[in-house]
This record gives sequence, C-alpha cells and structure tokens, in this order.
Amino acid sequence: MRYNLPNKILSALWKVDERKTMSRPTKAKAAEKGKRQVDHLNGIPVYCRYDEAVEIEKVTGHPRNPNKHGEDQIALLAKIIKASGWRNPICVSNRSGFVIKGHGRLMAARVLGVTHVPVEYQDYATEAEEYQDMIADNRIAELAERDMEIIKDLLEELDTGANDMDLTGYTEAEIERLMTQYHVESGEGTEKQINEQWLIVITCRDENHQTEILDRLIKENIECKALKS
Repeated sequence: MRYNLPNKILSALWKVDERKTMSRPTKAKAAEKGKRQVDHLNGIPVYCRYDEAVEIEKVTGHPRNPNKHGEDQIALLAKIIKASGWRNPICVSNRSGFVIKGHGRLMAARVLGVTHVPVEYQDYATEAEEYQDMIADNRIAELAERDMEIIKDLLEELDTGANDMDLTGYTEAEIERLMTQYHVESGEGTEKQINEQWLIVITCRDENHQTEILDRLIKENIECKALKS
C-alpha cells in the first residue's frame, strides 16, 4: 500500500536519512577546515587578521602622529613586508577614521606601490584614548630591554648565507659591530662580553637640532640615541 505523505513530512524524513548516511568528519578534514586560508593583496601574503582590504588612497594617517619615520627605516620595512608578508594590519579608529597604529607600514606600502592594505578597525571612546594608544604604540617597545647576547646568538644562527639578514632589522655594519663586542675564550669555549665603549657627546642647540643630528647619524648607520639633560 502506498501513502501520499505531505511534502513537509517527506522533506523531514529525507533530512533524517541524510544525517544517518553522512560520515563523521575525519581529523584530517577537521584540521583542513580549521586551517585559515592565506589572503594575498597585490601578490603579498597577509598572515595577520584584519577587517577589510582598503584602497591605500582612502587610508589617512593621523595628522598629529608623533612618531617620525626616516627613509631608511621605511625602505627596510617595505623590504620586510614584501619578503615576509603582512604580519600586522594598519589600525584605524572607527571614531575619527585616522590611522592610530601602523603609520610606518602605511608609508612602506606606498613605497611598494600597492593598491590595497589590510585594515583593522578599533573603537576609541574619545580623542584622548586615540592619542594615548598612538603614543604608547612606539613607547612601549622603546622601554623593552634587549638581551644582546641572545640577539648575537640568534644572528649567528641565521647568518648561514641562506637568510637575508636585512630582514632582522639589523644592517651589516650593526651586526659586525655587535659581533666584535664578544669573543670566545680559548680552551673554554665560553663567551665573554667586552664592556668597553667609546662614546661621543654632542651638545645641540635645541630639540630640532638634536633631531637633525640624530637623523644624520642614523643614516650613517651609527648607533646613537637622543638624551635630554
């Protein structure tokens, strides 16, 4: 005997039967499903999370950004982005529409001639919050103390001829200078830091003169820092 069941019931029965016959996903399939696909913008891989790929002409730096970036720094950053991909997005405020973090990356992207950049939008309740985050972005990194002996060891491991040492952020001259600060004691194989330093103190007329001198020295790959007394 045949029964003419309503379409709704037939559809429900079909779905139940379909669920019974479906095989459970294997671990390999689950891993593949969870694997995040890498996007590309202008041929450059994007490994960081971002909200939107925005036309670079529509991304505006903050008019009061206090962090200045020299040509050499931007050229190096552009090289790193091209070789290693986007590891950090450009942070834009939903409140003002200005870049809060990532001015250097934005400038590097313009050097590369890309048309789109990865943008992450963040909420700031007030203008003061934007200023605080913008200032802290670079300041926190400046406060970090670097273990130069570990850095030396890492640079030695990388310096095999197969790796582009520029991507570490250290120039060839800086690496050579760092290596000369350490020597291996014969017979013991232990490394000892040479603490001697030869310093020059330059007295500047004002803050602008200090910035001018500092930029000039940095371009000459001379390790230096600005102090105020």
